[in-house]
Amino acid sequence: VSMNVPKLLIGSAVVSVVSVVSVIGIIVFALTWLLAMHTETVEAGEEGVITDKPYFCCHEGVRDEPLRDGRILMFRTSTMTTVRMTPQAVDVNFDDLSSQDNILLDFASSIQYQFTDSVRLIRDFGAQNWFKANIERQYMSIVRDIVKKYTMTQMMSDPETAARVDSEITEQLQKLVADSKLPVRILSVSLGRA
Repeated sequence: VSMNVPKLLIGSAVVSVVSVVSVIGIIVFALTWLLAMHTETVEAGEEGVITDKPYFCCHEGVRDEPLRDGRILMFRTSTMTTVRMTPQAVDVNFDDLSSQDNILLDFASSIQYQFTDSVRLIRDFGAQNWFKANIERQYMSIVRDIVKKYTMTQMMSDPETAARVDSEITEQLQKLVADSKLPVRILSVSLGRA
């Protein structure tokens, strides 16, 4: 079965129109991909939150669904913020906290946490400095108030007191996070030894 395909005379060669259109299509696709697109990758244990910033039309802002794994091809005007969804820790140092008997104590505390909703985190709270901007000051106040209830000897020598302090701080921090509607689960708080 032979088809009558229109032919073009290019120089001294005869080429079919379909071949020319195919080559032009490949060139246009390659140029678009190279000049207007880029790829982003999400690794295991992470989610990618895509923010679209189109020049002319379409939806602008944070997409409702995160990229959970793999690679995506996006326009250069879009960005992706990677959010680690596995448990993490943030360290907060305390210098000169006053105990019940007015002795100054230093602590190196650690908060274990895990993000629960990457899209809400980026859209409503921002990825950069979420802890500092949303709960650091209140956390420091919680720790200061709880440490003030105990003596230096209790804080330094009594393991039951240390466990009770860690538990109290964890409960109050969990309540603070819930009241703030932060998409974070507080797993535990360890005040460390004075």
